Amino acid sequence: MAQPSILSFVGFAIVWCFRDGLCWFNPKLIYKVTFPNYETRLADAAPIEKWLRENTAENEVIWVNGMENQIYLNALRRPWRIEIPELLGVPDGDPPRVIVHCGESFKKFDYEKWDYETVQISNMGFFTIVKREVRA
Repeated sequence: MAQPSILSFVGFAIVWCFRDGLCWFNPKLIYKVTFPNYETRLADAAPIEKWLRENTAENEVIWVNGMENQIYLNALRRPWRIEIPELLGVPDGDPPRVIVHCGESFKKFDYEKWDYETVQISNMGFFTIVKREVRA
């Protein structure tokens, strides 16, 4: 049977100091430690959010097909559905006119069936805006 040695505890302490300890001593680091490249993703979403504010009505419903729900808040637009990992499939009904497709965390959706066209791709390619003409 294995028994922990002094080096086991020293190793644990070193890992804790660099992983969790930094966040205890400087809480601003929690997000950077948990999601190391998230600032890049937020910066890449900024032009997409600007486009949404300029090209959609204030009361228009959009859908962010992915886990980047902060886009609704930053663009000041209402969600078709806020995505969380536990929700399977896509929402029922006709999709909104504008969808933001997240390149890494999206749900399978048939864009061609609804005649969506690509309007803008973010600088780093994390996000794509697609829109369609709403049929009367």
